Amino acid sequence: MDAQIEELRRHATTTLSDAMDRLGIAGQAFGIAPLDRRFRLVGPAFTVRTIPVATRAGASVGDYIDEVPAGSIVVLDNGGRLDATVWGDILTIVAHRRGLGGTVIHGVCRDAARSLELGYPIFSRGVFMRTGKDRVRADGYQVPVSLGDVRVEPGDMVVGDGDGGGGDPGRPPGRRACRLQPDRRGGGADTQRGRPGQPPGRSPEAPPLLPAAIP
Repeated sequence: MDAQIEELRRHATTTLSDAMDRLGIAGQAFGIAPLDRRFRLVGPAFTVRTIPVATRAGASVGDYIDEVPAGSIVVLDNGGRLDATVWGDILTIVAHRRGLGGTVIHGVCRDAARSLELGYPIFSRGVFMRTGKDRVRADGYQVPVSLGDVRVEPGDMVVGDGDGGGGDPGRPPGRRACRLQPDRRGGGADTQRGRPGQPPGRSPEAPPLLPAAIP
């Protein structure tokens, strides 16, 4: 996997996007953008799904952070919720110290200044000050999640930068790809779903497509 990550680091997300287009792979989930256009992230997804809680019972949203392997990208599915955060400065500090590759949120974060100070990459739907504590709780770790309408599974390769992002079209068997791409409105995410080497809607029995060469 290290060689794959290093190969992905060599290419702009626009190049990866073009390669995915050659494969017929699409799946935009608009609205997710980096806090700083200079941010770049590359790594396998560690997925976390959260759900609302009906009563305030001390529910935590960050107990998993010590279990995330170094270099992984935390992909948080908070259902696109914009009124309660699932990521703040404590998680940013711990993630930075542990050498995580970044965080992608289908929802919002807070304490953006800490991310900018440490240079820790965060992609989200926005920034809002209200805590998610006692409002949401973790419902599953390393399970399929979504970034909008697009499915992301544990181990999906995630690539993002200021121009957008692209999944690795040469990913190994058992991997899927995810790409993040800001749209002209200032945010967005594109992800690929489907079996490896197989565009959406392609029959599972059909032969897999060969990966396109990256220019």
